Amino acid sequence: MPTADPINFAYLASLILFKFVPFVLLPIAGYILFSRSEMGRALIARWRRDADEIPPVVEQELDRLREELMEVHERLDFSERMLTEMRPDRPLPPPSKSRTPTPPEAVGAR
Repeated sequence: MPTADPINFAYLASLILFKFVPFVLLPIAGYILFSRSEMGRALIARWRRDADEIPPVVEQELDRLREELMEVHERLDFSERMLTEMRPDRPLPPPSKSRTPTPPEAVGAR
């Protein structure tokens, strides 16, 4: 059975103590100190809050946007009805040969 060499043991102890322990102890100590601070408690309370809760300001804004969207939808329906009433029963004329439609690439480049 090999004997423990004091030089290797000291090297391993210093390696563990000075190289690996700070990467474990410092984050843990930082977490503990931060979680006990006022900001840390507020952040933890925010994380624990239900995701289903919607702040009242956001709820009011959503209601306002819904009403606005309903108004736009009503206006669109009215415009569609007016256009169908104004449209004659005859079909549209065929497109002329001299005018070609604008390619989508040119329209998007504007």
